[in-house]
Amino acid sequence: MKTLNELLLEKNAAVIVVDVQNDYCHPDGSLGAKGSDVSGVAAMMPFLHHLLASAREYNVPVIYIQTIHEDATDSEAWTTRSNGRSSAVCRKGSWGAEFYESVSQGRGISS
Repeated sequence: MKTLNELLLEKNAAVIVVDVQNDYCHPDGSLGAKGSDVSGVAAMMPFLHHLLASAREYNVPVIYIQTIHEDATDSEAWTTRSNGRSSAVCRKGSWGAEFYESVSQGRGISS
């Protein structure tokens, strides 16, 4: 099995970080505040930070995907999902839509 460093050295390697945002990860975010268990996030974050630091050290691209919802993107399927609770998740300009623990450090795509 390859080590993390060996995998990061692959010429086609990239790290993709998806939806690591306050509403999904923080206990006071939309999901945590409504009773979803987000306790595993705290244990995962040091590993994610280590992975991101290693990727940057080896100049591996890091791509951040961030969910943003607003009236223009809300479909009926989205707003009625989870008994209507989904409509409050990651609203444009909200604290909940921001990256959790500054995981992106203000970057959209980095290398």
